Amino acid sequence: MVDAGDLFGVSSNPVKDRYVTQAMGRLAYDAINVGDQDCVDGVAFLLEQAQAASLPLVSATVTAASHDDWGAAVLPWRLVRVGRLRVGLLGITPDKAFRFLDPAIRAGLTIAPADTVLTRQVRLLRKQCDLLVVLSHAGFEADQGLAQTVPGIDVIVGGHSQTFVKDPVLVGQTLIVQAGKNGEHLGMLTLSLKGRHIREFANTLIPLDNRVAPDPDLDRLVAEYIGLLKTRQRQKQVESSRSPRLKAADCTPCHRPQAAQWDTTPHRHAFETLVRAGKQDNPECLSCHVTLAEAEHEGIQCLSCHVVTADHGQPNGVTTVPRVTAAQCRTCHDPIQNPDFHYEDMVKKVVH
Repeated sequence: MVDAGDLFGVSSNPVKDRYVTQAMGRLAYDAINVGDQDCVDGVAFLLEQAQAASLPLVSATVTAASHDDWGAAVLPWRLVRVGRLRVGLLGITPDKAFRFLDPAIRAGLTIAPADTVLTRQVRLLRKQCDLLVVLSHAGFEADQGLAQTVPGIDVIVGGHSQTFVKDPVLVGQTLIVQAGKNGEHLGMLTLSLKGRHIREFANTLIPLDNRVAPDPDLDRLVAEYIGLLKTRQRQKQVESSRSPRLKAADCTPCHRPQAAQWDTTPHRHAFETLVRAGKQDNPECLSCHVTLAEAEHEGIQCLSCHVVTADHGQPNGVTTVPRVTAAQCRTCHDPIQNPDFHYEDMVKKVVH
């Protein structure tokens, strides 16, 4: 079993990511490529957690010279046996994949050109294996280009572009597959070989939904993480009760037309979507579906989006409210939750 990279989310979340690495360590991976988001908590964090969970990281393009343990934790490639076959698993991530990474973290990484590295490494690894698989975090289009320019690759398992590739794409003698986004599917590629050549192939993308039997160990790990979040949420509720925040009902007397329009928006009914999904008790979801945990779960209310001063509404107080920005919206409508979110189009549905 392999992964093309991005175990973590787009934003730093070391508490959650510790649990993610623990879970991944229990799944018996053969190789996991280093993606750009795997460095979001810092290189030291990635190495520490990967070693603690015995994750078999690979990358032939990414190095971090300032970390002495990088070479031991992250190999350019790994050689595994599947029956009588020797399978080479090589990882690559190009420099442009890291363009959104914190510049301070990016400065500690050295990224070699993917095509140059592949040409050299494929030539060396091809002599030692019967099947050569590249775990690529370059994106679907870039993978097709690599398959054209670098001979000798049997399979490219891709990532980064989050492309749902139902039927493998054959470029020259190289098969390219990718299983979409957010761990929603598990790809199962079945190969029939004659000598060192792929004779037949079949690909299945298995939905990782409620039809998959639960794993008791992983369920306990998730429950522990959710329990930790609930404890922190209770602490925040105590703190917020000491400094009460305005609810929608407090704003309505002065903003009746706006309140009436808000009442028709998806924001108003955001908590109801959690109830339908059975996630109303998940603190990780609540933060983007309710404004105040103690406000009868009335969805996303005024102060989730509008920034007001303490004297707002008071005689001689500041009455102007800054315009809601795209950055504010994207704290919840991020690329993971809403990959097709376009601020200019979506803001029209809630503006008042």
